[in-house]
Formats: sequence, structure tokens, C-alpha cells
Amino acid sequence: MNKETPPSYTFPVMLAFIGFTIWTLSETTVRSLRDYPISLIAFCASVVAVFLLLGFSPYLGGIKKTFTMPQLKLRLLRGCVIATSCFLGFFTFTQLEMTTAYAIFFIAPILAKIISSLFIKESIKPMSWVLSLIGFVGVLIVLQPSNVPFSLGSLSALGLAIFFAIGHTLARYIDDKNQTYLSLALFQYIIIAAFSAYPAYLSAQNLNIQMIPSFDLVRLFAVGVFTASGALLVSRGFSMAPVAYIAPIHYTQIIMGTLWGYLFFAEIPSQTTLFGAGLVIFAGLGIMYMSGIRFRRIFKNKI
Repeated sequence: MNKETPPSYTFPVMLAFIGFTIWTLSETTVRSLRDYPISLIAFCASVVAVFLLLGFSPYLGGIKKTFTMPQLKLRLLRGCVIATSCFLGFFTFTQLEMTTAYAIFFIAPILAKIISSLFIKESIKPMSWVLSLIGFVGVLIVLQPSNVPFSLGSLSALGLAIFFAIGHTLARYIDDKNQTYLSLALFQYIIIAAFSAYPAYLSAQNLNIQMIPSFDLVRLFAVGVFTASGALLVSRGFSMAPVAYIAPIHYTQIIMGTLWGYLFFAEIPSQTTLFGAGLVIFAGLGIMYMSGIRFRRIFKNKI
């Protein structure tokens, strides 16, 4: 009797990797725009993202199918959750250095693992709980709550991690057959555009939008392109494979985020921050190993 060939998750893993890499470009651009109001950044980025997604909608499942497939209410709920994480993300990266923001945010994959085990019954081994605890300790080291009180930026990063984990666990729960590529990203940006429109209008009036440099307008446009494409790829990856396979790919962001922070903002992370971030990464990679992923198997299997 032949053993059943295990499923290959190489393709969704690679989609998530590319998506997370693109997101580092988005977050770096947001940090470069930190002198502008959050509402203006959020509105410009979301409007660009909506038009970009609608333009490619025939290749992403179509608008009609997106709104008529099952579990629309649950997909809209997920859109609200991810929209909240996006708002928190815009604020986080205007307040914190890149490495610090990522080190706190990287608790999200661990949270996603825990949430998926509780709500969609994905198995989690006892050692994974130990590794999750190590990850939390790493975040506490980065935050240093005994020496530095929680700032709005650090609280925002924690909220971002929580909502991100919930949103992408929901993508797995809804299941690939009940959603299109388009619905994975469209709803959240419509919600962001709707809620940020009026505050952005007031901000634009105060700034006199005609005085905004052309290069800054290009950067605002780029945030939308990066966030939409990154969200689509990451969400697609989460919907095609178990959370345990995709979530740890998040950790590639800290390498690029730290690099961009150094190159563009001369941000040099402290040894304490790097040590805490290292613990978080170690915990995440440990959970990935405990989940049964082997790098040799991933890259030997066919896509």
C-alpha cells in the first residue's frame, strides 16, 4: 500500500514571502511620511489600493463573484479586523523605529498559532507553548516595561499584532473555496477609505494639499501599491495553507526592516532590542519546526 503523498505548501509559502517583503517597502515609505497626518496616509493608500484591486478584479475572481460567494458577513468581519490592523500599522511605523516596531509586531505569528489552535482546532504541541512563552519574553525585553512606560507606539504595535493574527486566522477559517483573491484584500481597503475620508479631508485643508511636494505624492501613491499587493499575496498564502506554515515567514521582515531603517533613517537598534527580537525569531522558527516543516522538503517538492 502506497503512502499518501503529503501536500506541498511551497507555492503559498513563496507567495507569503514575497508579500511580506513588499510590506517592508510599504512600512518604510510610511515611516518616511511620518510628518503627515495618519488619516491622510491611510486614505491615499487605501484609495490607490481599491482602484488597483478593482482594475485587476477580472484576474482576481471578479467583483460579482466576490460579493455573492458564501460567508459574506464573515468576510466583511475579517475586512474590518484587517482594516483595524492597517490603521494601527500606519500609526506604529510613524512612531517607532523599524526594528522596534517589527520586534513587537512579530508576536503576531505566535498569536496566530495560538488562535488557530483555539478556534479552528489546528494542533499545537506542548513544546510550541514553551516556545510561545519565549516569544512573549522576547517582546517584553524589547519593550522594557520596567524601565520605559508603554508608549502609544508600542501599544499600537501590540494591537497591530493581535488584529493581524485574528484577521489572517479568519482567512484560514473561511476557507479558500468561500473567497476570491479579490475579497482577501478589497474589503479592508474600502473600510479604511470610508473611515479615513473625512479626517483626511480636514487634514488636507489644513496642509493646503497643493503645497505637498510631488515626491511626497508619489510616496503616498506607492504606499497604496505596496500595501495592496502585499496584502493580497500574504492573505492568499494564509488561505491556501495551514497558519503554522505561513506565519513564521513573517520573520523575514525584520531583516529587511532593519536594513531599510539603517539605510534610510540611520536607525541602529540597541543590543537589547536585537536580543529580544532574536528570542522572538527563535520562538517562531521553533514553532515552525514543531509544526513539521522541513526546508529541504519545501524546496524539493513541486510547486
